[in-house]
Amino acid sequence: MNLAFPASRSFKLRLFAAFMQKKRESSQVKVFKMPVTTKIYFDTRNEIRKKTNDYPYKLQVYCPDPKGTKFFQTIYGATVEEDQKLSASRLSEKLQLLKTTLQDIEDKAAEAARKLNPFSFDDFVRDFIKDNPHFDQARIKVKPQVTDEKDFDFTEYYDDFPILKEIFDPTTIGYAYQLIIRKKIVWGKIPTAYLYQSSFVSLRAYGGNVRFQVITDTYLKFYTEWMKKGGGGRKKENTKTTIGMYLRNLRHVFNYAATELKIINKEKCYPFGRGKYRIPSSRNVKKAFEPGIISELYAYQCDTEKPWLKKAKAFWFFIYFGNGMNPLDICNLKYRDIKDGLIIFERAKTEETLAEDPPVITVVINEDIQATIDEYGNKDRSSENYIFPFFEPGMSPLQQYKARQNFIGFINQWMSEIFKDLGYEKVKAGAYEARHSAATAQILGGASLLEVQEMLGQIDPRTTKRYIDSLPITIKRAGAARVEAFKKSLENHKPA
Repeated sequence: MNLAFPASRSFKLRLFAAFMQKKRESSQVKVFKMPVTTKIYFDTRNEIRKKTNDYPYKLQVYCPDPKGTKFFQTIYGATVEEDQKLSASRLSEKLQLLKTTLQDIEDKAAEAARKLNPFSFDDFVRDFIKDNPHFDQARIKVKPQVTDEKDFDFTEYYDDFPILKEIFDPTTIGYAYQLIIRKKIVWGKIPTAYLYQSSFVSLRAYGGNVRFQVITDTYLKFYTEWMKKGGGGRKKENTKTTIGMYLRNLRHVFNYAATELKIINKEKCYPFGRGKYRIPSSRNVKKAFEPGIISELYAYQCDTEKPWLKKAKAFWFFIYFGNGMNPLDICNLKYRDIKDGLIIFERAKTEETLAEDPPVITVVINEDIQATIDEYGNKDRSSENYIFPFFEPGMSPLQQYKARQNFIGFINQWMSEIFKDLGYEKVKAGAYEARHSAATAQILGGASLLEVQEMLGQIDPRTTKRYIDSLPITIKRAGAARVEAFKKSLENHKPA
């Protein structure tokens, strides 16, 4: 007689799960992650430190996963001869102190790295490098910690971003646009947030806050034509650049809805790609002035009863002489960035876009740049104070954005008046024309594209290459004449 009880389905499942877990444990191979390594590096690759006439010691940090290496400059340095002596058994008191200090930095850095799980360079800088008296703080850039959206107070942003106060159906584009804009604001990416809002406002003006499935490639073709004819309440047609920016944002909204929100299926609902809608591309041709116009502008005497003209002209040439410095870079400059007659800074636009250390831009302070600092700079020249009074400590990203826009608007408005007085009525003569003119002057002076790329702090060489298109027409005509120069020799040998 069989007395065994039939096993229930749940019992069988538990038994099978226990068997599989045991099998995984018996076959599992333990993988040990390589630790983050730290060591002191004597850097003789670059120029010597001018004040001390020696080379710096840097802390080299290597992270195997994700793979990356960064260098953090200490305040210590030595000559090549002194560094070679550090391995000796008997040292002078000075070199013994240096050796002990460097070893202590290395040990404490390793300990700080071990405490970070998972490790990230941003956290390491924030926890160990920042405000550490052993490191050159002028070279330290700390990315702001991202606040959780749930704890972020958006009140300050409601007037500028009315989309934040709306309630959207989760199946519509407005829902995804709003979430992306919230993230951009939390990250402090205010210009990008504005652009996304403008994109949504334009699309809603055309067809409303529609569901994703409504937007097909045909829909976008009609939207493009509508924009070209001045859609959105504009008196003139929208440029390819504007249309392209709006629709690249929309494409990201589709990708976000598919991969993050998972509210659409890209295979069934995606208007972009091969055989579908192609976003119009445009070339951003740089606008620059010929050397003769620059000379004329430099010699222009501003009306003494209009001091704002003198100020606008001073900052226009600050950009020009400052290697085409961006207005945001000028706003961000601090007195700590001035060293040995140079301004050394990292371009603000690229700080969070580079995996490795962003390029350092060096500007030689000429008499014009110095005069602008002396006349319009903050009188408190402590190292952490801003050079110019456009930004103030404690400003929110939105306040900084508005201050920067006011600065750009100030230059653009009053430089246009100066150019009109010079007889150039319909000429754009703002802050960015100063930047482009500086790059063009370098090219005309014989600088290579690589040198100009480094001067401007640009990452993509194709961006720098566009400055060739801004070369004055007289220069292009001279170039065309050089190509045809051989014809003259033929004419001289024509038979009589």
